[in-house]
Amino acid sequence: MCLYLYFCVRYDLQKNIDVFHLKKATCRIWRPQRAKHCRYCDACVRKFDHHCPWVGTCVGERNYRYFAGFVISISLYAAYIGGTCLYWLYHKCNSLANDKNTKWTEQISKSIKQNPCALAISIYAAVVFLCVSSLALYHIHLIIINQTTNENVKNTYTSTVNPYDHGCTNNFKQVFCYPTPPRFVLFHLLVLMFSLVHREIHKHQTTRLILKI
Repeated sequence: MCLYLYFCVRYDLQKNIDVFHLKKATCRIWRPQRAKHCRYCDACVRKFDHHCPWVGTCVGERNYRYFAGFVISISLYAAYIGGTCLYWLYHKCNSLANDKNTKWTEQISKSIKQNPCALAISIYAAVVFLCVSSLALYHIHLIIINQTTNENVKNTYTSTVNPYDHGCTNNFKQVFCYPTPPRFVLFHLLVLMFSLVHREIHKHQTTRLILKI
């Protein structure tokens, strides 16, 4: 109960903003600012960004940096792999260019026949880059303006000033450099609570069995 009251009256002292909204019927808790109830996970997620079906969980305050870093790194890695394979094919074409009787189209076809895997990997990397890079650029834009996908889609700050926007540099620091916020759910306390409840139930059932006997 003390932990519940603590989190219910917690304030953001730096901005003097109440961290918790009114009690929501969906979650039946005092919901923090920027939090949202996910209908897929059936949980209230702090700084809710979106529910990602590809990773099978919600992206929020505690794991957004890993999601953004993953998307950005995949885009850079796909560009690197595709560029390396294309450069390898270009290098093979130049090695075949020593034969002046060979046309450039024949040089390209020969280099592809000799290195079919390089062409296949470059095409695959190009597809991955086109699919993921747009998502990476979108999330870089969200980090710059310090908005979540949920807030950006709903146009939350079109008519009001975003109180969480501290500038481009500070916004990036907040996502990638600041310590990960602590959990609100203390799993070891939950395990202890369930073990105590199970013990009491078992004791009660044993007492009833003895009385029947």
